[in-house]
Amino acid sequence: MHSTSVNLQSIPLFPTLLRSSSVHFKAERLWMLRLLYAGSNLADDAKLYKRGSVLELALAFFSSPVSDSESKVLVLKVLKKCVTLPVLVHHLVKECGLLLWLSSVISIHCEGPDGTETSCSTVAELALEVACDLISSRLITDWLQETALEQLSAISSYLYVLLVKDAKLLRGNVPLLTSVLSVITSTMRLSMKRKIYQPHFTLSLHGVFNLCQAIGGISRSTEIKLAIELGIDAILMNGPMPVLSGTDKSRIAMVVSWAISIIFWLHSRQRSVLEMSCEEPVRNESLLSKVLRWLVASILLGRMSSISHEKSGDLVQSTNSLGTLLSFLENAYERVETVGSCSANDTLAVIILYLQDHVQKNSDSLPSVVLALCLLLLNRSGNQVNKYLADNRGKIEMLCSKIHCPAEANPSWRWHYYQPWKDPALKHTELERMEEEQACRSLLVIFSNALNAGMSDCPMLSLDDVEKSGLFQWERESMVK
Repeated sequence: MHSTSVNLQSIPLFPTLLRSSSVHFKAERLWMLRLLYAGSNLADDAKLYKRGSVLELALAFFSSPVSDSESKVLVLKVLKKCVTLPVLVHHLVKECGLLLWLSSVISIHCEGPDGTETSCSTVAELALEVACDLISSRLITDWLQETALEQLSAISSYLYVLLVKDAKLLRGNVPLLTSVLSVITSTMRLSMKRKIYQPHFTLSLHGVFNLCQAIGGISRSTEIKLAIELGIDAILMNGPMPVLSGTDKSRIAMVVSWAISIIFWLHSRQRSVLEMSCEEPVRNESLLSKVLRWLVASILLGRMSSISHEKSGDLVQSTNSLGTLLSFLENAYERVETVGSCSANDTLAVIILYLQDHVQKNSDSLPSVVLALCLLLLNRSGNQVNKYLADNRGKIEMLCSKIHCPAEANPSWRWHYYQPWKDPALKHTELERMEEEQACRSLLVIFSNALNAGMSDCPMLSLDDVEKSGLFQWERESMVK
C-alpha cells in the first residue's frame, strides 16, 4: 500500500484483499473478484493470471468456509471467461484439475446443504456452464478422449443420478437441464470414439430406460426442444445393449416408441419425417434410421451373447467366412420362445417394420433388419404368426441363403452414431447387391403378412403377387443391360 512503484507483472493487492481480515473484508474480496472478472479478456491477461497463480488461489478460496454464495458465483464467472482463453484452459484442465474440481462443486451444491435452493441452483448451473464451455474446445476434447475421459465421466455419472432421481428439480430449470444433458451426451460421444481397449462411459439398458422415463416426464414445448434432442442423442450415442430377457424387450420397445414419437414431434413443424428420411443424404443419416440401427443391433447382440460356448465357435467361423443368413440362423437357434416372450417379440417386430417403412432408401441395413425379424419371429410357440411362417419355411430358408451375414455378426463390428459400420472384407457386385436387396424385400413382405395373419379383414400382398408383377425381373434385366 505504501510502495512508490507498482509491479505490473502481477495483480496488485490480489492476495492481500482475497485473504483480507479487515472490517470490510467481504466488500474487499468481492471487489477483487469483480476486478478479475472484468480483466480476463486477452492472452496477456491469461499470462498474468498464470504467472501469479491467481486461479489456483481463486479455486482454493471457493472451497474455503469463508466463501459465501455471491463470492462463489463470481469465481465461477471468472472461470467461465478464463476457459475461453487457450493459455488458461490448458493450464486449468491439465495442471489444476478443473474437471475434478467442478465435479465436487456440482455434487455439493446440487444437494444444497449450505444455501437456499435458488442460490444452489445458480452455483450448479454456472459450474455446468463452465464444464460445457470446456468440452466445446476441440483441443480439450481430444485430450480427454485420449487420456482423461474418466474425469468427465465422474461429472456425467453424478449428473445422470441427479437427472433420474431428482428430475423435478431440473424440469423447472430448462438451462440447467440442457447443460446436464449436454455434458452427458458429450461424454458418450467421446467414449464412443475411444479405442476398444480403453475405459468407456456407458449405461445399461435399465439405465437408458430410466433416462428415457426422466426425459419423457417433461412436458413438450419449444423451449425444451434442445434438451429433448440431446436426450435422444445420449440414448443413441450410448450404443446398443444386448436384449436378453422379456423385461429387456419390453423396456427397449418403450424406449424406441418414445424416441419415435419425439422425432415426429420435433419435425412436425418443419416437414414430415417420411419426407425427411427419404431425402436425407447418406452422409447425414436421419434420426429414424439411427434408431432402427440401434434397435436391430441390440436384438442381434442379445441373441449372440446368449449362444452357448459350443455353438459360438461355429457362429464365429460362419461369420468370418462371410456366411449367409441361413448358416447364421442354424447356429443361433437354441431354444423355442415361450408364449409370454412372443408378445414382446411381436411388438418389436412391428416397430422394426414400421421404422423400415420410413427409411426405405437405407438398403445397407436390410440384412440386419431381416436377421432381427428372423430371430424375433421364427422358432417360437404356436400361434397364427408361427403357422404362417411354418407354411412359408421353405421360401424363408431359400431367401436367407441369398443374404450375407450382417455387419453386427462380425467380431470386429463397433457401433457408430454418425454412420453404419461397414465390413472392409465384404465386396459385392451391383448385381449381387440387387439380388440380396430383393431377397430382403421379399422376406419383409413375408414377415409383414405373418404379423397380419390373424386379421382376416386386412388385405395382404403375398410374395407370389410380387413375383407375378414382374418388378424384380424388370430390375434384374435393367441391371444386366
